[in-house]
Amino acid sequence: MPYPPRVRLASRLTLAALAILAAAAPAWGQGFDSTKTPATAVPAARWGQLEPRAILGDTSWWNFGSTPTDLHPFFHDLDVENGWLFASTGRGLMVWDLRTDPANPTRTAYAFAGPKDRKPSPVPDWHQNDTKFYLFGVDAPAGVDSVVGMACISGNGFLIWDTRDKANPRLLYQDDSKEGTQVYAATLGGRHYGFYAATSDRVLVYDLSAALQLPGPAACMDASPASTPCTGGGAKVYVGKLATASGASYVAGVGTYLAVAAGSGVEIWQVADPRAATRVFTVSGVGFVKGVAMWQQGSSYYLAAVDIAGKALKIYDLSCLAGGSCASAPQIGSFPLTTTNGSDYLYVTFSRRGTTPFLYVGGDNQFGGGAQREFLLDVSNPASPTDITPKADASGYWGWYYYGNPTGFNWVMPRFGKFYGDHLYRAAFSVIDVHAYAGALPPAAGFGWNPAEVYPGTPVTFIDQSTGNVTSWSWTFQDGTPATSSLESPGTVTFATEGNK
Repeated sequence: MPYPPRVRLASRLTLAALAILAAAAPAWGQGFDSTKTPATAVPAARWGQLEPRAILGDTSWWNFGSTPTDLHPFFHDLDVENGWLFASTGRGLMVWDLRTDPANPTRTAYAFAGPKDRKPSPVPDWHQNDTKFYLFGVDAPAGVDSVVGMACISGNGFLIWDTRDKANPRLLYQDDSKEGTQVYAATLGGRHYGFYAATSDRVLVYDLSAALQLPGPAACMDASPASTPCTGGGAKVYVGKLATASGASYVAGVGTYLAVAAGSGVEIWQVADPRAATRVFTVSGVGFVKGVAMWQQGSSYYLAAVDIAGKALKIYDLSCLAGGSCASAPQIGSFPLTTTNGSDYLYVTFSRRGTTPFLYVGGDNQFGGGAQREFLLDVSNPASPTDITPKADASGYWGWYYYGNPTGFNWVMPRFGKFYGDHLYRAAFSVIDVHAYAGALPPAAGFGWNPAEVYPGTPVTFIDQSTGNVTSWSWTFQDGTPATSSLESPGTVTFATEGNK
């Protein structure tokens, strides 16, 4: 058998070109395909600045033939705080501990909200219908892992979870008969608050700190604004409503500011005192606005908004907020979101890898294919967002997962992604998974070969399994003649064995 090759690697920020697959995906039927499960990680030949790590949850095997139970989690949203990952599953809340091994975290709890084994739901007024999934947006205040707000549809309203015990999250509160899919949580004046984008009910505000002081053990229920009996520590949980100009479906914030998507614009609110919030400014003329994100770099504030009419992610400079008011907010950057499906790009999530700011863009297309339906953008320069996983066809990193591509899996719908350290955590409906930022990882040589048993004269294929930020390969063989003078695809070479080894 030939001796193993010696592999020499170079560390830079770009990889050699990947082998090109067919540019156009075949026309796949929309529905369950028994061959498109289980989900597997994208292979090494497609790696670049991202590399896959663990698949934490996979429900690509389910055919939606019955009412989902706790065995059928579908991952709608996630948040990461202090090394804890919180994910909404459509019918519950999952918790993972990222602190010890962020590449392979440990799941500590699954608090199921729907009826289970004929036991009543912990939600005081559980509304169930044919939509199957009800619990969508999830968020905890930055740097806080003790309380989580959750946005729900089908009349299940707003939920608040006590997550101080990570093995046993407890439902504290429900505001009944509301609709909405997004929530933003923040700490303001030493108390934690949740801002619920409750569609036609505008933005509803809740005192999460008061919820943590509710007596229990059963969850308390409000039916705001008519009935708000839930009081903890002398403060009502339901705070009130922001009188936005129109209904609210997308919400985000940073510091004491809140951004609310409003038709063709984005309203910016000052919420330092949530009981006396004021509208500061409206960024107008954005387009048909969907998801929004806000962040701060030094004294500068920035807003990102998904414009599905203009098929672009637009970035605005809101540094005027540092002075307390704004007369204008110039658009300073844009990133194209090429799509033929309006649901491809609906959401944008902000997080940091160390000090580097990132935006993750996702949507609700679960049957399409193509090169990318999600983007991970480095916005260190907000005027020039940089996609770290670019690909013009389905042979790229993200294209591996999409149902509409030959390699894809059932129900994969990339929605939200956030960094913790050098790892990106992605909620993609049927899958929740972990990806490592290879730009932070040194190259490490690795390889495999086939066939397993080799005899004189047998062609042997060596397959690159190196990790880290690899930009070049150098293969040295003994007792073999390479079949070609150059690699046919990155990290793969076939040669014919010689002699008696």
